[in-house]
Amino acid sequence: MENSLKILIVDDVAENRLLLSRLVKQMGHSPIMASGGQEAIELYAADEPNMVFMDVMMPGMDGYEATARIKALHPDRWVPVVFLSALDSRDSMVKGLEVGGDDYLTKPVHFATLKAKIDAMQRIFRLQEQIRQKSIELEHYYFQAEEEKRISAHLMRQMTDADGLRDPSLKWRIFPAEHHSGDLIAAQRSPGQALYAMLADGTGHGLAAAINVLPLPQIFYAMVSKGFPLSSVARELNQKAYDWLPVDRFVAATIVVVNDRDQLVKVWNGGNPTAFFLSNDGEVLHRWVSRHTPLGVLGGDHFDSHWEAYTIVQPGQVVVVSDGLSEAENRDGEFYGWERMLSVLQQAPPAQRYDALLADLNRHLDGAEARDDISVMLIDVGSQQEELAFAGVGQAQEESADDTWRIELSFGAHELRYFEVVPQVMSLVEKISGIKPHVTSLFLIVSELFNNALDHGLLRLDSRLKNSPEGFEEYLALREQRMAALTEGNICVSCERTVWQGRRVLRIRVKDSGNGFDYGALLEDLANNHRAYGRGLPLVKSLATDMTFDGDGSEVWCCSAIDRLAP
Repeated sequence: MENSLKILIVDDVAENRLLLSRLVKQMGHSPIMASGGQEAIELYAADEPNMVFMDVMMPGMDGYEATARIKALHPDRWVPVVFLSALDSRDSMVKGLEVGGDDYLTKPVHFATLKAKIDAMQRIFRLQEQIRQKSIELEHYYFQAEEEKRISAHLMRQMTDADGLRDPSLKWRIFPAEHHSGDLIAAQRSPGQALYAMLADGTGHGLAAAINVLPLPQIFYAMVSKGFPLSSVARELNQKAYDWLPVDRFVAATIVVVNDRDQLVKVWNGGNPTAFFLSNDGEVLHRWVSRHTPLGVLGGDHFDSHWEAYTIVQPGQVVVVSDGLSEAENRDGEFYGWERMLSVLQQAPPAQRYDALLADLNRHLDGAEARDDISVMLIDVGSQQEELAFAGVGQAQEESADDTWRIELSFGAHELRYFEVVPQVMSLVEKISGIKPHVTSLFLIVSELFNNALDHGLLRLDSRLKNSPEGFEEYLALREQRMAALTEGNICVSCERTVWQGRRVLRIRVKDSGNGFDYGALLEDLANNHRAYGRGLPLVKSLATDMTFDGDGSEVWCCSAIDRLAP
């Protein structure tokens, strides 16, 4: 608005109108004059003045009625009306204010007073205009922010969503404290059908915290889908967070790997609350406390990617939550707390625990806003028998009879210590035409053969240690020690696409430089398939079309049919 005002002067006496108009002009404003109430209304509607001087006593329509009608024309627009009247009674002043007047002066009015009133109103106009501009800016920022939130929320859903989040063994929920959540839950089955699940909690909450965790899910999904082990996944996630985030930002995370086939749960916990395994009977059988720093705090070799394992002795559930759950406050300032959470879970039947926990949390909050993001993740463990026959019939595919393909890779001691062999081999194997429907079974064959060659051919570990939970922990500790000390030895892996006995197969060969073993006795026992050890060969035998040994047992060949059509 410009400094000059349009001022409507309403008075039935011409001399009064003339005097006021001269004063208005001297002050640099534009006067508009009306001799009565009806004319004042018409001029107000036509010219939209910024201020009105209104006489009270006029023939026909008086100033009170004219003011009431003027105010009704634009109820959302403030135009000050100053009454000028010879009536100085309190009742007259009150009536003038009640009909919408903003000030009341009695005649005769001193010109200095009128000038001061105009100056005061002009200051108010300037402030009002500033407020209006700020309001327009705020409204623009609001719509812009809402649009940004909509787009960012869509992008985050696209980047974090995966089929693994709909896994029947997994139940999860995130309650964001703001529009965006700094908590993240990701889940994916590996090629070997182990379930990987991660609950990550970025520093703070809202959009800033959500950005903290945004780089993680794509790395998680890509590595799990290729079969990388838990330690490698944790290490890569940490390096990305370390390179990506400011020094005052980090991501607490719990990564869980559930392998029902091996009856094993592996957990890496960095900065999150204690995760635990709850049996179907409600007993806490194991706890995974945080033994590591959150992702992004330490870089390179300072980061510890070691995980903790638990052998499943009975069915139950892995429970992982963020610290927002225990710190959730109700209207009385009371925290939800771990004891209440555990009590609710223990009292509910396994199939109803998830719903019971969410219902009890809602009762506790009773409509109160959570101050931090709240995340809950429950994973059913050991309740279903895993299917091992993964290869199936798919759509027919054009293949030529001479379409062969062969790779051979050899890994020395240094590569075996620092290189993830199986995912890299499988990344090459997957490129073979017709392999995709068989990736799961082939991954299990390659990984079992390689791990047995490494663990027993080079590291000389005894599989019988894995018969008990305590022995399994000893097995893992020995494996880590011997891997760190490995200075010689090699393993050769070759994969060949060929035709065998009239079928198109993938022929896999794994040879280690170890001393071999007496495989004859093992072959006799494979038909029973009762033992949980034996170089993983019972599993390989159940998946492969054929399996043979050469020499002293340090070399094994497997064939797996990869033709799409059933024989």
